[in-house]
Amino acid sequence: MGLMDGAGLRASLVSFGAVMNACAKAGQALKAAQWHRTLVRTGFSPNACTFTALIKAFDKAGDVEGAFRAMQSMEAAGVTADASTYSCLLHACAKQGQVERAKKVFDLMQEHHIQPNAVSYNVLALAFAKQGMWREAELLGEQLEQQGLWMNQWFLYALLLSYAAAQPKQAAKAEAAFVRVMKTGQVRTNKHIVQGLQRAVGRSRAGLLLRATYADL
Repeated sequence: MGLMDGAGLRASLVSFGAVMNACAKAGQALKAAQWHRTLVRTGFSPNACTFTALIKAFDKAGDVEGAFRAMQSMEAAGVTADASTYSCLLHACAKQGQVERAKKVFDLMQEHHIQPNAVSYNVLALAFAKQGMWREAELLGEQLEQQGLWMNQWFLYALLLSYAAAQPKQAAKAEAAFVRVMKTGQVRTNKHIVQGLQRAVGRSRAGLLLRATYADL
Protein backbone atom coordinates (compact mmCIF):
# COMPACT_ATOMS: atom_id res chain seq x y z
CA MET A 1 0.00 0.00 0.00
CA GLY A 2 2.96 2.31 0.51
CA LEU A 3 3.46 2.83 -3.22
CA MET A 4 -0.19 3.68 -3.68
CA ASP A 5 -0.12 6.13 -0.77
CA GLY A 6 3.05 7.71 -2.08
CA ALA A 7 1.40 8.28 -5.44
CA GLY A 8 -1.52 10.01 -3.75
CA LEU A 9 -3.99 7.27 -4.64
CA ARG A 10 -6.76 6.21 -2.32
CA ALA A 11 -7.20 2.46 -2.09
CA SER A 12 -10.09 1.41 -4.32
CA LEU A 13 -10.77 -1.13 -7.03
CA VAL A 14 -10.06 1.59 -9.59
CA SER A 15 -6.69 2.48 -8.08
CA PHE A 16 -5.70 -1.17 -7.68
CA GLY A 17 -6.71 -1.76 -11.29
CA ALA A 18 -4.63 1.21 -12.44
CA VAL A 19 -1.53 -0.04 -10.63
CA MET A 20 -2.02 -3.57 -11.96
CA ASN A 21 -2.44 -2.30 -15.51
CA ALA A 22 0.82 -0.38 -15.12
CA CYS A 23 2.48 -3.63 -14.02
CA ALA A 24 0.93 -5.40 -17.01
CA LYS A 25 2.31 -2.86 -19.47
CA ALA A 26 5.76 -3.33 -17.95
CA GLY A 27 5.45 -7.13 -18.12
CA GLN A 28 5.75 -7.36 -14.33
CA ALA A 29 3.40 -10.29 -13.78
CA LEU A 30 4.63 -11.15 -10.28
CA LYS A 31 4.11 -7.58 -9.10
CA ALA A 32 0.63 -7.55 -10.61
CA ALA A 33 -0.15 -10.79 -8.76
CA GLN A 34 1.19 -9.29 -5.54
CA TRP A 35 -1.06 -6.26 -5.93
CA HIS A 36 -4.03 -8.54 -6.59
CA ARG A 37 -3.36 -10.43 -3.35
CA THR A 38 -3.05 -7.10 -1.53
CA LEU A 39 -6.38 -6.04 -2.98
CA VAL A 40 -8.05 -9.10 -1.47
CA ARG A 41 -6.27 -8.74 1.89
CA THR A 42 -7.39 -5.12 2.08
CA GLY A 43 -11.00 -6.26 1.93
CA PHE A 44 -11.91 -5.50 -1.66
CA SER A 45 -13.64 -8.02 -3.89
CA PRO A 46 -11.77 -8.51 -7.18
CA ASN A 47 -13.82 -7.99 -10.33
CA ALA A 48 -13.51 -8.70 -14.05
CA CYS A 49 -11.32 -5.63 -14.56
CA THR A 50 -8.75 -6.58 -11.91
CA PHE A 51 -8.57 -10.21 -13.05
CA THR A 52 -8.25 -9.09 -16.67
CA ALA A 53 -5.35 -6.83 -15.70
CA LEU A 54 -3.72 -9.82 -13.98
CA ILE A 55 -4.17 -12.05 -17.04
CA LYS A 56 -2.83 -9.26 -19.24
CA ALA A 57 0.28 -9.05 -17.06
CA PHE A 58 0.98 -12.76 -17.48
CA ASP A 59 0.34 -12.42 -21.21
CA LYS A 60 2.84 -9.57 -21.46
CA ALA A 61 5.38 -11.64 -19.54
CA GLY A 62 4.87 -14.59 -21.90
CA ASP A 63 3.57 -16.78 -19.07
CA VAL A 64 0.63 -18.72 -20.52
CA GLU A 65 0.33 -21.01 -17.50
CA GLY A 66 0.18 -17.99 -15.21
CA ALA A 67 -2.59 -16.52 -17.35
CA PHE A 68 -4.60 -19.74 -17.07
CA ARG A 69 -4.04 -19.88 -13.31
CA ALA A 70 -5.39 -16.34 -13.05
CA MET A 71 -8.47 -17.39 -15.04
CA GLN A 72 -8.98 -20.37 -12.73
CA SER A 73 -8.73 -18.07 -9.71
CA MET A 74 -11.29 -15.82 -11.34
CA GLU A 75 -13.72 -18.71 -11.77
CA ALA A 76 -13.09 -19.87 -8.18
CA ALA A 77 -13.91 -16.37 -6.93
CA GLY A 78 -17.22 -16.48 -8.79
CA VAL A 79 -16.28 -13.58 -11.07
CA THR A 80 -17.65 -13.75 -14.61
CA ALA A 81 -15.13 -13.20 -17.38
CA ASP A 82 -16.03 -10.81 -20.19
CA ALA A 83 -14.90 -10.51 -23.82
CA SER A 84 -11.83 -8.49 -22.82
CA THR A 85 -10.76 -11.18 -20.34
CA TYR A 86 -11.00 -13.93 -22.92
CA SER A 87 -9.23 -11.80 -25.52
CA CYS A 88 -6.26 -11.40 -23.16
CA LEU A 89 -6.16 -15.15 -22.55
CA LEU A 90 -6.43 -15.76 -26.29
CA HIS A 91 -3.54 -13.40 -26.92
CA ALA A 92 -1.40 -15.17 -24.33
CA CYS A 93 -1.90 -18.47 -26.17
CA ALA A 94 -1.49 -17.01 -29.65
CA LYS A 95 1.70 -15.14 -28.81
CA GLN A 96 3.33 -18.38 -27.70
CA GLY A 97 2.11 -20.26 -30.78
CA GLN A 98 -0.36 -22.40 -28.81
CA VAL A 99 -3.02 -22.39 -31.52
CA GLU A 100 -5.08 -25.36 -30.31
CA ARG A 101 -5.25 -23.85 -26.85
CA ALA A 102 -6.32 -20.52 -28.33
CA LYS A 103 -9.10 -22.29 -30.26
CA LYS A 104 -10.33 -23.91 -27.05
CA VAL A 105 -10.43 -20.53 -25.29
CA PHE A 106 -12.40 -19.07 -28.20
CA ASP A 107 -14.88 -21.98 -28.10
CA LEU A 108 -15.18 -21.78 -24.31
CA MET A 109 -15.97 -18.09 -24.59
CA GLN A 110 -18.97 -18.87 -26.80
CA GLU A 111 -20.07 -21.79 -24.63
CA HIS A 112 -20.36 -19.25 -21.82
CA HIS A 113 -22.60 -17.13 -24.09
CA ILE A 114 -20.04 -14.35 -24.49
CA GLN A 115 -19.91 -13.04 -28.04
CA PRO A 116 -16.35 -12.67 -29.31
CA ASN A 117 -15.48 -9.08 -30.18
CA ALA A 118 -13.32 -7.82 -33.04
CA VAL A 119 -10.18 -8.14 -30.90
CA SER A 120 -10.94 -11.80 -30.16
CA TYR A 121 -11.37 -12.57 -33.84
CA ASN A 122 -8.21 -10.68 -34.80
CA VAL A 123 -6.08 -12.48 -32.21
CA LEU A 124 -7.26 -15.96 -33.22
CA ALA A 125 -6.92 -15.12 -36.92
CA LEU A 126 -3.32 -14.04 -36.40
CA ALA A 127 -2.61 -17.26 -34.50
CA PHE A 128 -3.92 -19.23 -37.49
CA ALA A 129 -1.98 -17.02 -39.90
CA LYS A 130 1.41 -17.64 -38.33
CA GLN A 131 0.89 -21.37 -38.82
CA GLY A 132 -0.32 -20.99 -42.41
CA MET A 133 -3.77 -22.27 -41.39
CA TRP A 134 -5.63 -20.40 -44.12
CA ARG A 135 -8.72 -22.64 -44.14
CA GLU A 136 -9.26 -22.00 -40.44
CA ALA A 137 -8.71 -18.26 -40.99
CA GLU A 138 -11.29 -18.24 -43.80
CA LEU A 139 -13.87 -20.07 -41.67
CA LEU A 140 -13.24 -17.63 -38.84
CA GLY A 141 -13.83 -14.73 -41.25
CA GLU A 142 -17.16 -16.26 -42.28
CA GLN A 143 -18.14 -16.62 -38.62
CA LEU A 144 -17.17 -13.00 -37.97
CA GLU A 145 -19.39 -11.76 -40.80
CA GLN A 146 -22.28 -14.02 -39.73
CA GLN A 147 -22.08 -12.33 -36.34
CA GLY A 148 -22.60 -8.99 -38.07
CA LEU A 149 -19.05 -7.70 -37.64
CA TRP A 150 -16.94 -6.17 -40.39
CA MET A 151 -13.57 -7.58 -41.34
CA ASN A 152 -11.15 -4.85 -40.22
CA GLN A 153 -7.56 -4.06 -41.16
CA TRP A 154 -6.05 -6.48 -38.66
CA PHE A 155 -8.21 -9.40 -39.73
CA LEU A 156 -7.47 -8.79 -43.42
CA TYR A 157 -3.75 -8.64 -42.62
CA ALA A 158 -4.01 -11.95 -40.75
CA LEU A 159 -5.93 -13.55 -43.62
CA LEU A 160 -3.32 -12.42 -46.17
CA LEU A 161 -0.56 -13.65 -43.88
CA SER A 162 -2.24 -17.06 -43.60
CA TYR A 163 -2.17 -17.40 -47.39
CA ALA A 164 1.47 -16.27 -47.51
CA ALA A 165 2.55 -18.75 -44.82
CA ALA A 166 0.60 -21.67 -46.30
CA GLN A 167 2.35 -24.66 -47.84
CA PRO A 168 1.94 -24.26 -50.75
CA LYS A 169 1.43 -20.49 -50.82
CA GLN A 170 -2.13 -19.47 -51.76
CA ALA A 171 -1.47 -16.42 -53.94
CA ALA A 172 -4.73 -16.60 -55.92
CA LYS A 173 -6.82 -16.79 -52.75
CA ALA A 174 -4.91 -13.86 -51.24
CA GLU A 175 -5.57 -11.74 -54.31
CA ALA A 176 -9.27 -12.64 -54.37
CA ALA A 177 -9.68 -11.90 -50.65
CA PHE A 178 -7.89 -8.56 -50.93
CA VAL A 179 -10.01 -7.44 -53.90
CA ARG A 180 -13.27 -8.59 -52.27
CA VAL A 181 -12.62 -6.82 -48.97
CA MET A 182 -11.37 -3.61 -50.57
CA LYS A 183 -14.51 -3.42 -52.72
CA THR A 184 -16.65 -3.22 -49.59
CA GLY A 185 -15.12 0.16 -48.79
CA GLN A 186 -14.95 -0.78 -45.12
CA VAL A 187 -11.18 -1.22 -44.97
CA ARG A 188 -8.32 1.09 -45.89
CA THR A 189 -4.89 -0.29 -46.61
CA ASN A 190 -2.08 0.19 -44.13
CA LYS A 191 1.54 -0.93 -44.04
CA HIS A 192 0.63 -4.28 -42.51
CA ILE A 193 -1.90 -5.10 -45.23
CA VAL A 194 0.61 -4.07 -47.90
CA GLN A 195 3.27 -6.29 -46.34
CA GLY A 196 0.87 -9.23 -46.08
CA LEU A 197 -0.20 -8.79 -49.70
CA GLN A 198 3.41 -8.57 -50.89
CA ARG A 199 4.31 -11.76 -49.04
CA ALA A 200 1.33 -13.58 -50.53
CA VAL A 201 1.41 -12.46 -54.18
CA GLY A 202 4.82 -10.83 -54.62
CA ARG A 203 5.83 -7.17 -54.67
CA SER A 204 5.11 -6.60 -58.36
CA ARG A 205 1.60 -8.08 -58.31
CA ALA A 206 0.84 -6.37 -55.00
CA GLY A 207 1.78 -3.02 -56.55
CA LEU A 208 -0.61 -3.59 -59.46
CA LEU A 209 -3.45 -4.57 -57.12
CA LEU A 210 -2.89 -1.54 -54.91
CA ARG A 211 -2.83 0.85 -57.87
CA ALA A 212 -6.01 -0.72 -59.25
CA THR A 213 -7.69 -0.41 -55.86
CA TYR A 214 -7.01 3.30 -55.55
CA ALA A 215 -7.89 3.91 -59.21
CA ASP A 216 -11.37 2.54 -58.49
CA LEU A 217 -11.95 4.81 -55.47
